[in-house]
Amino acid sequence: MTSIERTAYPRFKRYFTTKELGEIYTPTKSEIAFAYSTTNGQSNILNLVVFLKTFQRLGYFPKIVEVPNSILNHVRGCLKLPTEIGLVYENSKTMYRHRTAIREYLKINPFDKNARNFCVQSVYESAQVMDNPADLINVAIGELVKQRYELPGFNTLDRLVGRVRTLVNQKLFSLVISRLEDDYIQRLNDLLSSHSVERRSPYNDLKQLPKRPTRDHLNDLIVHLTWLDSLGEVKAFLNNITVAKIQHFAAEARVLEEE
Repeated sequence: MTSIERTAYPRFKRYFTTKELGEIYTPTKSEIAFAYSTTNGQSNILNLVVFLKTFQRLGYFPKIVEVPNSILNHVRGCLKLPTEIGLVYENSKTMYRHRTAIREYLKINPFDKNARNFCVQSVYESAQVMDNPADLINVAIGELVKQRYELPGFNTLDRLVGRVRTLVNQKLFSLVISRLEDDYIQRLNDLLSSHSVERRSPYNDLKQLPKRPTRDHLNDLIVHLTWLDSLGEVKAFLNNITVAKIQHFAAEARVLEEE
């Protein structure tokens, strides 16, 4: 699973300054008027305005327990409501009605099949030239914001990107394999066979780093380079695959072990 901290997925800060609360979470007169024209009761007014302001910042509706007390207290103070009024929905239908009203007010569409298709298309195109899952998630976020869609949960984006990325990479792997002769494929497969005595595969030898530049080590290096040259030139097999993708595949290969 991709770390959310590595992406641009919006989240609440741990701490807010008074200036940040004032600039970001202070409801305007028109927003307060919208709240009073949409729902009734002090508790519902507070709920609606809090989720309106947090949705504007995040692009999705957070869970009630995720809303920092500093934001709740600030909005409640702006509305001049009693401190004993908390953030709670006694009726789930009211919560869904508020969410629909907020989306309509902000002209944001809920995440649906069309939004998913936009994500898949943009990630598929980007995955041809980049491979880092966090970067691809950011591509999906950017496309949803551009198309004015609500962001889904982070796990939903992570799974979507993972599936599309796997599909793209599998197509690239198939493309490379289609360019190889059967005997060359067999040579590559032989690299994964461990030696019965050394219990080490040629694949691990392929990844070994140069040792200190002594005379003996230099001779070993020459032998190693000669063996590498015997594998032939591989650039033609990787034609039309971006350098970024090749480098990422190489990084993954370096950490793999065959025994």
